[in-house]
Amino acid sequence: MTKISQDLINKLEVQAARALEEKANTEALFASIGEGVIATDTEGTIIRVNKLALEILGYRKADLIGHWFTDTVVAVYEDGSIVDNQQRPISKAYLTGRAITERTFYMRKNGTIIPIMTTVSPVLLRGKPIGAISVFRDTTEEMQNDRLKMDFIGIASHQLRTPLTAVVTYAHMLEENFGGKLSDIQLSFVNVIITASRRMNELIGTLLNITRIEAGNIRVEPKFVQIENIIQEILDELKPEADGKRIKLNLTVEPKLEKIKTDKLLVHEVFANVISNAIKYTPPGGKILVTVTEHYNDIIISVKDNGYGIPIEDQRYIFTKFFRSSTAMKRDVSGTGLGLYLTKVLVDNLGGEVWFKSIKNKGTTFFVSLPRSGLERKSGQFTLEI
Repeated sequence: MTKISQDLINKLEVQAARALEEKANTEALFASIGEGVIATDTEGTIIRVNKLALEILGYRKADLIGHWFTDTVVAVYEDGSIVDNQQRPISKAYLTGRAITERTFYMRKNGTIIPIMTTVSPVLLRGKPIGAISVFRDTTEEMQNDRLKMDFIGIASHQLRTPLTAVVTYAHMLEENFGGKLSDIQLSFVNVIITASRRMNELIGTLLNITRIEAGNIRVEPKFVQIENIIQEILDELKPEADGKRIKLNLTVEPKLEKIKTDKLLVHEVFANVISNAIKYTPPGGKILVTVTEHYNDIIISVKDNGYGIPIEDQRYIFTKFFRSSTAMKRDVSGTGLGLYLTKVLVDNLGGEVWFKSIKNKGTTFFVSLPRSGLERKSGQFTLEI
């Protein structure tokens, strides 16, 4: 054997040893992941599964390896109906080439249904998918905690609203002189009570909605709707408030907009929040322009005002819970700091995005994109409380 041949053999042995070591490290890493993991090939066939995934699903390794992921790991809605394969995160990951994270329900081998949070990532080679990795965890305990939280909020809201209803009822009775004619100053006191009670009722409703959404309990029921019709309804509802500040509301719509499949209730709440915010933070005599246009795969709705604007140092926090801009605080504009946080989580549930541009003392424009491809149904225990 020549020296060159021996050197080649030595190099191959070293490379083989390194390959075996890398494989062992990969296997150890795969097994040590603290969530269920399933790997598939380009056909969607399961090629690898870790121990925790077997424990969660109640299967043996032989039950899964070599079988199609979507046939063996069955995804269902909470009512037990089977999720169409095209709506599964693994299918979306293959089609989009990006990681997909969703809440769903898996059917275990014994037929029981468990709630799951899963992230499916495509494995790409030179830009083409050659497989996928599904990482998931059982969220049964989380859902039980969420239910306890929902029960607490439900009881708390009832206990708050019952006396609040009595306060509002009797305040209106006083306003209508049921207890005798009031003086002007007494009537002004009653009006303060009514206004404060209305704000309290809105706050309770907002807190309930946020809790329900964060717990994943909001139903999404898409239907074909004309977005500009929803916007016009909101503008009509908010016109008295705008008129009270002499603010002009204008709507511009790109011609021949197509209907999209989305949840009308959620869309209504999003733009009711954004437009009422614009009215609140625009001084008397201002202008608000709402524009609806199509842009590639989305419908873009913008709400532009010439109000107080948002300081640069506050902009990074604008969608966080309970945050209020320093501009609003200085001008003593009432608010809870929850409206835009609620808007953000609602837009996320609608499959869209929300962002803004703002210049202090010159105005703000909020943008919301909604997918033209539509939205899929999402099961949940509650609808929004409007």
